[in-house]
Formats: sequence, C-alpha cells, structure tokens
Amino acid sequence: MILDLSEFSYYKGESENPYCRRDENSLNFSNPKALFWHYENHYYFSEDSQYQDLKSFIKNLIDNKLSEYYRSTDELRHMYFINSITYKMDIKNYWDNAVSYTEYLRDAGERLGNPKNTHEAEYAEYYRLGIQRMNRMWEKYIPNSDQVKKLANKNFNGKILIISEPWCGDASQVLPVVVKFFEQFEVRITYRDQDPSLIDSYLTNGGKSIPIVIFMDENFNEIAHWGPRPQHGRELLEKHKADPELYPKEKFYVELQTYYAKNRGFDTIEELLELL
Repeated sequence: MILDLSEFSYYKGESENPYCRRDENSLNFSNPKALFWHYENHYYFSEDSQYQDLKSFIKNLIDNKLSEYYRSTDELRHMYFINSITYKMDIKNYWDNAVSYTEYLRDAGERLGNPKNTHEAEYAEYYRLGIQRMNRMWEKYIPNSDQVKKLANKNFNGKILIISEPWCGDASQVLPVVVKFFEQFEVRITYRDQDPSLIDSYLTNGGKSIPIVIFMDENFNEIAHWGPRPQHGRELLEKHKADPELYPKEKFYVELQTYYAKNRGFDTIEELLELL
C-alpha cells in the first residue's frame, strides 16, 4: 500500500513524523506507526545501539496492543524498565508479601472496626460498603460455563496478582468475580496504599486507579494486565468527564454500581480472557 503523504499536514521530509497528522500526538497508541517512528528517530536506534532492548519492548507494545491509553515518553520508558530483571525481583517481593482474598476481607473488617489512622477512620463508610458489596457479589456470582471452557482452552498456568484496596467501589465488585472464576489458580492481593506500592508501575492516564489485575507465568514474567474497570464502566466515566453538570459524579457512581450488580462480572471475565 502506498502512503498518501498529502493527508499528513506535518510531513516536511525526514525531520517530521510522516505518520502523524497536524492534530495528532505521535505518542498515541491508536497510531502505532507514528509511535514507533517517533522512537526510532528520537532514540537513534542503530544495530549496536544500547537501546535495542527498549526498541524491542516498544515494538512488543505495539504488536500486542498492550495499552489503549495515552502514554507519555516517561511512562513508556518506565514501562520498559519495569520489565527488567529488577522488576521481576520486585514483583516477586510484592507477591511474597501479598495476601489471600480471605485475609483481604479480614483486613477490611479490622480497618472498619478498629481504624489505625485518620484515613481509615474517615473511610469507614467506604469500607462498610466495600465489604457489603464483596460479600453480595461473592454470593451472587456464578462462573459462566462458556467462559470456563474458554479458560480451559487458554492453557494458562500462572499466577494472578491484584492491586487493590477494600474501600474502592470498582475493586469491591471485581475482586470476588476474579477470585471465584480463577479459583484453581493462586490469586493474591497487594495493597495500593502501602509504601512502596506496585501501583506506581501500573498508572492509568497518570492516575493510581484500581483494581489492576496482573497475569504472570510461573517465573513472574508478566503476561498481561487489566484494569481498573470494564469497557462499559470506562464509557460511563468518559460520559461524566465530558459533561459533569449534565451527568454528575453522583449519577455516575449509581449507574456504575447498578451495572456491576446486573452484569455480575460477565464483562470483566470476558475482557480478562481476551488478554490471555
């Protein structure tokens, strides 16, 4: 296919990105050609370049479409470094110190009944709602038989680590579903608000949104990650951001929780299976 350069207003020879239109950011994952061109030219990759690993990493991101979100240069470089040996050592440490779902529920109850700091005391109502929602979803959720068959065909045989907090409205609906559906695998939870926190390696548009579900193989190599909410939940959030007055935060929260209650985890599991 011959590229028609006339539609690319910024094309002025080799100094400009030939794949990037005037109103488009070259670091947008919706245009992988522009993104990869940017890194090839700005990091000056050569055959013996010290950045060959970075080049391969970015190409892997593009080929596998691992992100639908905008990533800045710093975020991309950070994402590269978290795939290093050091990152594998760090994530194993988080795994070793993570808790089971049963321990997670117990911790939530202790924070609600005996808060250790001002934050836990101020979030008492959120902890109460979180525990209530987790217990309700655990009781109501029944794994879909077709999705169970899909999982069997994936040949996944690894570990699942979730970044979460009991007070989070999205997490309280997602965790019971993930834990119950993947019950034959070991699932552990690491807290977002601990210090240091793994969430710094899994920012969403620069924010620390949770939950983040991380699939790893037996050697702690990341296979894929997902979060913080299903597509429909993201669409509701975008609707709120587009017109907060017409679609206020309170209405967004109500409709989001109603969606979770009616959908009962189907969309979440469907999206997770697509990543495996």
